[in-house]
Formats: sequence, structure tokens, C-alpha cells
Amino acid sequence: MNYFVVFCFFIHTNLFSQSLLDKEPLLVGSVRVLEEDVPIYKKINREISKFIKEKDSFIFNDKDPRNRDKLFRFPFKDYYKLETFYGEDFVVTPNLVSLYPVEKNYYIAKIMWAFHLENEGTYLHMINNFLVYYDKDNFRLQNITSYNLKNWKRKKVGNIMYLFEKDFFFNHDKADEMLNFHKNISLFFEHTPFDFTYVVCKNTNHMYNTLGYDFHTDMYGSDTSTGSAYVEDALIFSGNNSEIYRHELIHLHINKKFGFVNNFLEEGLATFLGGSREIAYEAHLSKLKKYFESKPNSVFFEICFEGNLDKNTSMPYITAAFICETVYEDCGKEQLFEMLNVVGKDNTKKNLKDYLKSIYEVNTDSDLNQLLVNKIINKND
Repeated sequence: MNYFVVFCFFIHTNLFSQSLLDKEPLLVGSVRVLEEDVPIYKKINREISKFIKEKDSFIFNDKDPRNRDKLFRFPFKDYYKLETFYGEDFVVTPNLVSLYPVEKNYYIAKIMWAFHLENEGTYLHMINNFLVYYDKDNFRLQNITSYNLKNWKRKKVGNIMYLFEKDFFFNHDKADEMLNFHKNISLFFEHTPFDFTYVVCKNTNHMYNTLGYDFHTDMYGSDTSTGSAYVEDALIFSGNNSEIYRHELIHLHINKKFGFVNNFLEEGLATFLGGSREIAYEAHLSKLKKYFESKPNSVFFEICFEGNLDKNTSMPYITAAFICETVYEDCGKEQLFEMLNVVGKDNTKKNLKDYLKSIYEVNTDSDLNQLLVNKIINKND
């Protein structure tokens, strides 16, 4: 039996059912779990609804008391304008599917976000958990990650604070390797090594569960390493069951050096210096070379934003990494850093192409394309 289909049927039949507690609730189709104390459920339901209505106005205000969190400067960042994630025509609706107590005055609220297409079914976007503090006079909705990590072990290795579950076998040699990589990369970026936190998760699902998700579109169908860097917080979550994640560490260094930069180039530099999915840059580059050898007439800036070469190699990551390496080798680190500072932050192809044409003194897109393709094909293995 396809349990996902059954679940989608459940949300289709429940998402638009009227709550028994409010005439026009924001959180529709709610499933009551606290049957013994419906008034508390009703009050918390309304407080969460109020929170969701207000969230976009305070999510990026780090002085707002609702953003107090041990780990995150912006603990509700993933929910900014979530209702219109797919555009104005596909409104994602929050649905409180369960609420249950975990300790005195604390509850876990499980919220499902989905959108409905008339006569075409209901589509699940994600299911997340919030931690709720409620004592009849006070209400506080919190990111649940710190709660999930409260019993994890901690170990400091140089500048790195590791968090890991009690049954994880901590490998000191790998931690030392990560620390040495951190020190060497600090030299490359010309700043002193900084402190950061590294959370070791077993795999992709475990990482998202730790972050508070029961379902997320990136959780399933992946048998490769994954990770996430929270640059404002000097925080890395790994999904590779290891003390080492070079790619995500590069994101912290890029942010410290430049602030926020063009996303395409940022991922490229992280791949050039730290690999991707814990596979070395050179291995990804070899695949890109074979691609252009078999398709020499391909247009570099038409394929570089498209999909994957295979399940382990992202085309945007490796093409951007190749650009970073090429500028670094041909023009030096100062030119590479200038490119990171100059090129727009909105993934605009034109800005990057114009910048590359200027430093390589070529006049047309065709000339730039030929230059890049030739460099890839002639690259030594």
C-alpha cells in the first residue's frame, strides 16, 4: 500500500474541515489530542494562529524577544513568507495536526503545511514541530532544535564545539583533521580561526528530524552526504555521521570574509575549496570535463544552472567551482576575492558574464563561452 497516498488523502479530507474550536481559525482541520483539557488546546491553537499571522513582521528582527534562542539568531527564518512559497496561486496552509505535553507547561505542536489545487488534490510541503511554553498567563513558541539537543553530549576541540548523541563514537583524529582544515582555510581567507558549533547527525533524515521536521522535501530519496550551515550563528549541522564537513565550513568562512555573496559563486567556492557531498572537487571536475568532451558545442552559461550531472554532482556547484578555480589560477586570489565582492547577489548571469569578459578581455558571450569550454577540455586530470 502507498502510505504517502493514504496520508495525502488524510490531509485532503482534513485540511479544509472546519475546526470545532474557532469559526474561522488560521489553523484549520485540527486534530485534538488533549481531550482532557480542551480549553488549553483552544488557547494554544489561537496563540499559534496569532504567531503565524505576525511572524513575517519580526522574523528578521533580532531584538524582538520572540527570537530568543540558544542556537539561532533568527530561529523562525524557514517560515518567512512560507504561505506563498510556491507563488500567490498556491497558498500553503498551516494545519495543527497534534499537540501534546512533554513536561510541565511545555507542549510540542506539530504543524503540517500543504496547498490544495481544485480537482487536483492536496500537496504536502512540510511537517514541522514547535516547542510551546504555556502556563495560562504566558505563551512562547520556540524553535524545537535546542530542546532536541538538550541531552546530547558536547566536546570542545580547539575552536570547534561538537554536539553528538550519546551512542556516537567520537573520532578524535577526524576532529583534529577538521580543526587543521579550519586553520588552513582561515589562512586562505586571511582571518583568524573563529569558534563555531558542529552538530553531528547520522544521515539526512536524522539531521532534519533534529532540526524539527517530520517531513521536508529534501529529507527523502538521498543516499549521499548532506549538511547545512547557519552562517549568522557560526553553526553547522552535518548529515554524514562524521566530525568532518569541509563544504559547510567554507560557507562560514565566506560569510565571515565577505558577508552575503552571490549564491552561485558561494556554492562554487565552497565546492572548489571543500568539495561537495564530501567528494573532492577534482572528482566532480573530472565529470564536468567528460561532459564537455562529449558535448563540445554546449553553451557554458546555458547548462551551468541546470540540474545535476549525476546523483552526486550538481551542475551549478561544479561549474561555479570551475569558474572560481579558473579565476584563482589565472588571476590570483585578489581577483577571486574581488569577484566575490563585485558580482551581484541575485544569481544574475549577465553580471557574472560581464565580469569575466572584462578580466579576460573578450567582447562577446560566444568568445567567453569558447574560452571556458576550451579551459575545461584542456584541463589536466
